[in-house]
Amino acid sequence: MAANKKFLNKAYIFSVLGVIMMFFYSGFQNDHLYILRPVALDVFGFNETAADMPVTIAALRSLCFT
Repeated sequence: MAANKKFLNKAYIFSVLGVIMMFFYSGFQNDHLYILRPVALDVFGFNETAADMPVTIAALRSLCFT
């Protein structure tokens, strides 16, 4: 497979896109859980459902688009 340059170029693109997707998936969830959620609950006074809804919608969208 490595002898086929066309396949290798596409494999590099998919690998980079996979790394970016994993960053958005796990990085944003960690930011939400440890940084944004406490701020939304304590500072802005949101209830737990309103604080968690953006991450829930984003996770469902990412599942649909992958």
